[in-house]
Order: sequence, then structure tokens, then C-alpha cells
Amino acid sequence: MNDCCATKNMPEQGRKLACPGCGRAGLPVSEKTLLHHLKQPWLWQGGQGYFGCEAVDCELNYFSADGTVIRTDALRSKPGLKSRQADAPICYCFGLSRADAADPDARAFVIKQTRLGNCACEARHPYGRCCLKDFPKPP
Repeated sequence: MNDCCATKNMPEQGRKLACPGCGRAGLPVSEKTLLHHLKQPWLWQGGQGYFGCEAVDCELNYFSADGTVIRTDALRSKPGLKSRQADAPICYCFGLSRADAADPDARAFVIKQTRLGNCACEARHPYGRCCLKDFPKPP
């Protein structure tokens, strides 16, 4: 894949911190990603590194080591990974839903566009990673 989905562009992949809302391990999220998902990024004070919680049943979306938490109401939209609905977004660069991602042609399109460098996962995906990881596995 292109640089957009390269591991080197993702925030410190090895670091984890337990979500204060559910206790599950959260994964690092870059400041760039976070800024693109906040409703009012100019009001954000920053923190000591942010993590994302993907647990569907947890009310928190982001949290930091200093105790700061960010809930859905502070975001432009609810991350699709926090929903099991068929219409939940799964590819933020090209607007595919969970249902769309099950279509082999849609998957092939996203793979092709990613290889061509036409994605922006670091900013558009709520957790700053390549959305292809979230696609359902082909049968």
C-alpha cells in the first residue's frame, strides 16, 4: 500500500493504555487525527498522548494518560467502529458503510485507490489507521 497506510505513519503502534470507561486496551491516536474529528478543535487543550477506544459498548471515544476523555458528543460524528449497524461508516476516505465493504467490488476499489495514494486514512479514519483493517474478511 502507499504511505497513507504504512505502519511508520501510524502513531506509536506498540503503546497501549487501558480505557478508563471499559478497561480495554486503547490504541494510540495522533494529534492530527484527533483534530480532524473534534467538532471544535480550537477549544481542545491537548494532552499527554491520546488513545482511541473501539469498544462498541463504551461511551468514550478518546482518552489520554492525564485523565482527559472525549465522548461522542464532542466529535463531528460517531466512529463507525463503535456501531454494528450496516450503515455505519467503515471507509472514511471513500464513504463506504459496513454493508458496502462486504461487496468485493467496493473492496477492490478501495485497495486500488489506496495503492494509488488516493486515501487520507491518517486524518479521516477516527483512529488514524488504514480502513482496510476494518473491512470484513472476504469469504
